[in-house]
Amino acid sequence: MIRILLIIIGTVMLSSYAQAEVLRIAVLEYNGANLEDDNSEAFLLKLSDQTRSAAVNVLSKKNFLILTRENMLEVLKDMGKDSSCIDGECEVEVGRNIGADFIVTGDILKIENTYVLTLKLYETDSGGLLATQEIQHTSLLKVKEDTRTQSEILLSDGLANIVENEKLDEAAAQKENTSTTLVVPNKPSDTAAIENDS
Repeated sequence: MIRILLIIIGTVMLSSYAQAEVLRIAVLEYNGANLEDDNSEAFLLKLSDQTRSAAVNVLSKKNFLILTRENMLEVLKDMGKDSSCIDGECEVEVGRNIGADFIVTGDILKIENTYVLTLKLYETDSGGLLATQEIQHTSLLKVKEDTRTQSEILLSDGLANIVENEKLDEAAAQKENTSTTLVVPNKPSDTAAIENDS
């Protein structure tokens, strides 16, 4: 009976795999200043969508969950807050409140004849700034086109250490879970050791 129980415990330990925690990323709605276009609000939404698309392209779905605008609005509604808080005014706090591990914010303004978009990636626990990117163009269309590429760079650079650490932690946990010594008694006085280093 003890032998069967030890075999079952050993099998369970060998078959268990470390489950890496999925990290949540929220892209808040971008802010704009000195934009003279009637469609500036729609344009800002388009810019934040470009960053969400970039996140989907560069981040592993196994390790990261990209929160949609709708996800964030629903969480804010459940908290009794209005949607104005999603537009970057209370950035890190909103990220914490909606359960995001990281947030991306963006601010665009027009200086003389040049549009300047600044993208920032924050860790919500510490509030620490992980990476920034800046885009400058005289054309709003060109800013939109470059937002996706610069967002990919922002996320890749800012999360490189986190992704690498996650992979290292996962590999260590898998190694720990698959290297097991199982002691199975043949008789009450005899003991046999089986070593498995997969």
